[in-house]
Amino acid sequence: MMIDATKIIGDEEAERIIAALRTRPLPDREVPRVCGIPVARAYKKMRMLEKLGILICVREAKDKFGRTVKFYKANVEDAYVCVDGGRTRIRLAVALDISDHLRNKWNSLNARIMNVP
Repeated sequence: MMIDATKIIGDEEAERIIAALRTRPLPDREVPRVCGIPVARAYKKMRMLEKLGILICVREAKDKFGRTVKFYKANVEDAYVCVDGGRTRIRLAVALDISDHLRNKWNSLNARIMNVP
């Protein structure tokens, strides 16, 4: 699946967040420190990137104070830059998690087979 990532053209901080989360998930609280970005701005950019489908929350946990900690990972496989009518466009190929889809399909087919007389 391709998404339009034109909103992040030239956004160095967004690029740093994507790069930091490309290889492994990190807790949301660690991203500002790892990327050297102020906390409020990092959270705002992470929310934007999550809405675009570039970041995904791979798990949630509670810390010792009962606060939710989200672990994020970059959902990007490849990036493409093109010029369309004089406008620069960036398209990102995101990884699709089809495991749930395949599991549901398998269960559906298996249920049909088991109900055959």
